[in-house]
Amino acid sequence: MRLTLSRDFYIPKNATKITHKATGAVVYVYATESGKPCARGFSGKRAKPDFALYFANEGAREDYVRRYFEGLAKWGEKYGDRGYVEPSDSPDRRTGQPFTAKVTRNGIASAKIAGRGGASAWDGKPLYWSAYA
Repeated sequence: MRLTLSRDFYIPKNATKITHKATGAVVYVYATESGKPCARGFSGKRAKPDFALYFANEGAREDYVRRYFEGLAKWGEKYGDRGYVEPSDSPDRRTGQPFTAKVTRNGIASAKIAGRGGASAWDGKPLYWSAYA
C-alpha cells in the first residue's frame, strides 16, 4: 500500500494564502517560530510544493513570490494549454503534430511509431524476427 500525501499535508498551520488569479497558483507565506519569513508555492493540481524556502527578510520573500507569479504567467502565455491535438483525417496532414490517437486498420487498433519521424499504420507483420524466441 502506497501512502499519498495531499496538499494539506504541506501547508503550515499559521500560513496566509496568496492566490494569483491569472494562473491559479497559490503561495502560502508564514514565519517560523524564530520569526524567519518562509513561503511555499503550488501551481496546477500538484500536491507537492514547487518551492519551500526561507528568506532573509520579508522584502526578499515578497520579491520572490512576485517573480514566481510572473514566471508562471509568462510560461502560460508562451505554451498555453497543451491539451489534446485533434488529428486530421489525412496522414499527410498529421506531419509535425504529436501522435495522440491509435490508427485503426481492418478493425485492429494498432500503430507503428518510426523513431522521431512520425507514425504509420502497422500491417501486423514483424519488422524483425529472432531465432531465440
